[in-house]
Amino acid sequence: MDRPGVYLVGQPSTRAARATFHQYAQQLASSDWHKQSGFIATSSTLVPYLPVRSNLFLNGTEHDLNLLPADMRNSMFLNQPSSQLHGIDILLVQLLREVLAGKQVVVAGTILDQLSGPEIRRLLNTARELCVHQAVTLVILTTNAALAATADYPVTGTPPLLVPRNVEA
Repeated sequence: MDRPGVYLVGQPSTRAARATFHQYAQQLASSDWHKQSGFIATSSTLVPYLPVRSNLFLNGTEHDLNLLPADMRNSMFLNQPSSQLHGIDILLVQLLREVLAGKQVVVAGTILDQLSGPEIRRLLNTARELCVHQAVTLVILTTNAALAATADYPVTGTPPLLVPRNVEA
């Protein structure tokens, strides 16, 4: 995982995916660059009573709303309470929050496994564009072997240790 982009890591089961997620979390937390890594769990980490805008800027000082997909840049979307978000919008806001916070590596749990085909395409297309543009590596765990095989950078077997590029401590 030596270049920015989206990596799908195929896992044989939800239990294995959880173990891999925790393995990555431990590796990242014990490294010198833990501040440059972020996580997206399968359950929402958004603060429900805060508006979307506040949730986006919770972890960082970057306020470039141009990073958001066009349909998310309007005041109506940004000012709504995060508790009103559903499905893919929750995931996109969590990803964007990590990117706006300057994270270089983001590990996501099995977030794709409950999405529909169109939602998966939207999430992956948005994530690919964002990650390449912002030099971010996004690792998504999935129990869907067919989906993992279609990735730009599919990873099978034992996931390699994540090593970021040019990280300043």
